[in-house]
Amino acid sequence: MLSNLDRLIDGHVAYRVLSLLVCLLLTALACLWLLVWPLRQELQLKEQHNQQRWQHVLSQQRKIAVLPKPEPLPDAVPLETFSAMAAVKRSGGRLVTWRPEPRHSVLEMLLPWPNVPPLFKELTSYSSLKIPAFILSEAGEKVRVLLTLEFIDESR
Repeated sequence: MLSNLDRLIDGHVAYRVLSLLVCLLLTALACLWLLVWPLRQELQLKEQHNQQRWQHVLSQQRKIAVLPKPEPLPDAVPLETFSAMAAVKRSGGRLVTWRPEPRHSVLEMLLPWPNVPPLFKELTSYSSLKIPAFILSEAGEKVRVLLTLEFIDESR
C-alpha cells in the first residue's frame, strides 16, 4: 500500500491532480450522503404521518356526509312596535308620565318589585328600542321606574 502511495506522489502531475480530484469528489459525496440520509428518513416519516392524517380527514368527511342535513331556521317573526301603554298594562304597573319624542322618550311608572325584571326582559325584545338610562327608586311599597327610551330608525 505504501508503494502505491509513493508511486502516486512520484507520478505525473496530471495523474496526481486527477487522483486528488477523485479523492475530493468521493469525500464530498460521502459527506453529502451523511447529511442527506437523515433528512430523507425524516421526510419519509413525515410523508407517512401526512398519509395517516389524510386518511383520518377522509374518514371524518365520510362521517359528516352521512349526518342528517340541518333544517333551515324559521323566518324571523317581526316584533310589534313599542307601545308605552301596552308595556305598562302588561307589567301590571301604573303610568306616572309618558313624554314621547322622536329620538329620546321618558317613561315613568310605578311597579311592584317582582314585576320589574319581566318589564326589562320585555323591553329587550324590541329591536328598534334601546334603554340608554334608567333609574329605580323606592315609592312606598312599589318601585318607581324612570326609563329613557331611544328609538332607532332601522330604515336608514
